[in-house]
Amino acid sequence: MWFDIIIAAILLTSVIQGYRKGFFQTFIHTAGWLLSVVLGFVWYPHVIKFLKEETGLYGSVHEKIAERIAENTGSAADAAMTGIPDIIRDILNKAIDSAANTIAQSVSDSVSNLIFSIIGFLVIALAIKLVFYILTMLFSKEKNKGIIGGIDGFLGIFAGALKGLILVYILLALLVPVSSLWGAAFLSEGLDGSILGGYLYDNNLILMAVKGLF
Repeated sequence: MWFDIIIAAILLTSVIQGYRKGFFQTFIHTAGWLLSVVLGFVWYPHVIKFLKEETGLYGSVHEKIAERIAENTGSAADAAMTGIPDIIRDILNKAIDSAANTIAQSVSDSVSNLIFSIIGFLVIALAIKLVFYILTMLFSKEKNKGIIGGIDGFLGIFAGALKGLILVYILLALLVPVSSLWGAAFLSEGLDGSILGGYLYDNNLILMAVKGLF
């Protein structure tokens, strides 16, 4: 029962916000978020390629990370070999230095790629959000008064309902993984006792779309 109340509250809030902001602002705002996420994942490799080939930023970050890892590994090795004879220590140091450099380069590759993947995604996502923000300002309800503003507000109800439904679908899609990882059994129990939540979960368009990709 409480699950249905939460879903109804989300939908009602989205509908009210949709009416207040109007159709164009609500629709463009929602479309902006969706496109920024999707295109961010699709286009971020191009940003990484540009940063690697046209700037020295990637190489600089990669080198600093590798140096830091190698230094930490060397310090730990020196501390561990305290009291060992110098001859044996020299042999071990050479082997450890070689291994440390190899490990440092490998880890630095992974960390650098992760950092620049995030940067590339954020650059694309923020650029798209900026474009849609400008469009939102141009077509917002506040810019349209009278009959046009009234129609915009009325249509905003449907756009708000769609936005709320998408949000509910996303939350329901994440429900089972979250409850499994954190042991939040009350979430699954709440879903089992929910009429509206159970129906939307069984007919979750997002889950259907994801399954269709595999």
